[in-house]
Amino acid sequence: MRKADDAVAWDVRAEEFTDSGHLACLTKEYRTESFAQLIEMECERNTAFLVEWERQILSRRGADPHWAPGLTDLFRETPALSGVLYVSQNHVVSEALFADAPEEKAHFTDRPLHPAARDGLSDADALTFSFPRLYDLEGFGNAWGFMRIERRDSQGNGAGVLLSVTTIDSEVMELIRDQDRTELLSMYNRAWDGAIHDYLHHIALYTNPSFGIGKISPMSLSGLHLRVDAWGEDMHSTFNYEYWAHRTHRAITSVLFGDEARAQALDIAQSYFREVRAFADDLLDRHDACYVQRVVDYLACIYLWPLNVLISPLDEFFDRLTGSLDDLKVDPAADAGAIVARIARDMTIEAETADPPRAKGLRAVASVLGAQEREACGWSDVLRLKANWGTQRGYYEGWFHEIPVMYQGRPTRLHDPAEEIIRRVIETRDAYESVRTMSGEYELRGISPQGPELSAV
Repeated sequence: MRKADDAVAWDVRAEEFTDSGHLACLTKEYRTESFAQLIEMECERNTAFLVEWERQILSRRGADPHWAPGLTDLFRETPALSGVLYVSQNHVVSEALFADAPEEKAHFTDRPLHPAARDGLSDADALTFSFPRLYDLEGFGNAWGFMRIERRDSQGNGAGVLLSVTTIDSEVMELIRDQDRTELLSMYNRAWDGAIHDYLHHIALYTNPSFGIGKISPMSLSGLHLRVDAWGEDMHSTFNYEYWAHRTHRAITSVLFGDEARAQALDIAQSYFREVRAFADDLLDRHDACYVQRVVDYLACIYLWPLNVLISPLDEFFDRLTGSLDDLKVDPAADAGAIVARIARDMTIEAETADPPRAKGLRAVASVLGAQEREACGWSDVLRLKANWGTQRGYYEGWFHEIPVMYQGRPTRLHDPAEEIIRRVIETRDAYESVRTMSGEYELRGISPQGPELSAV
């Protein structure tokens, strides 16, 4: 399993995605690595999160003192129920991998492959991609979502690996590659360390078919999925389910992301922004300053976004980055004060028609970062505003509101639904043991209109 430093696929143009390319190498590794070993490595990555999550569940007022979920063991065992392993290490691919305007999509989050990439990758049919939205930052694209890789588990059964993936604009990637600064995106990838909540989905596998790869899961093939699926209905909607996952993740990271972790993140971020500045100096020899400023701002914003998942955009942590961010002003003609005033005004105007959680976040950030006198504004204020405005997802980050999680149509304490799903998954796991010992190999086939029993082998 690749780490952040080498989880970047350096195929930049659509025609570069071939069987001998970087993406093909990456997917081959995830398809051929021992499935059991992949599970162990992901479990090791998330042990601290799982331990803290369990501590918070058990420390709730009124918690059952005689029950412990054993989340680390459960995390290791759930792929036998879902057929899917969520890998929360982030991976980076070029936006050029995808079709600009696909003729048809199975789902609104699908990202169909570019025809040249589909022709160049012999295993294209075994790869699917889901990206809820594409962000436009300085005219360049950036997205966060999933890549699904179908394979077999260690027992020869159908299975899948679901990778967290962010995309980088191909034009920017080509500039980085041309200047031999590929380390820059490895450094960028570190910003996602700890910011991805997929390990929660790994356990909260409520759906039939498998949420991970859109296929009937082993528990569904066995007819044991109903109580687990019902939890998804009790969560009121998948939107609320995602909100629950984000809020739970934030509750965990608020404890784990202490002084030592913050200091380390600050040091890593400062190193990244120094590299961005050095890259900008290279570009200024060949491009006009206005264009280079756009590239620099894009690279800064995509790094600040995952940091804003971990840390409130108004936290003093970002004040400590002021010097590093101010140093990213490379266009002498750019007026920081005027840009800050314009962005703050536009954020406030947008807040008038935005949904309430997003509106609250936009107003909060605009009122604080856009409040200083024009001459006192630095480029750090510009970048922090641009990053927040471009990626503000109000409901999910939830730094500026306290909307309750809903369970069975009513507001609930954050970890109460967690205990419900964990108990149901444990019951399913225990019931599945006897079924698994009596069954042969299975395939994660698509849904049959005549029922799941006809989809099983």
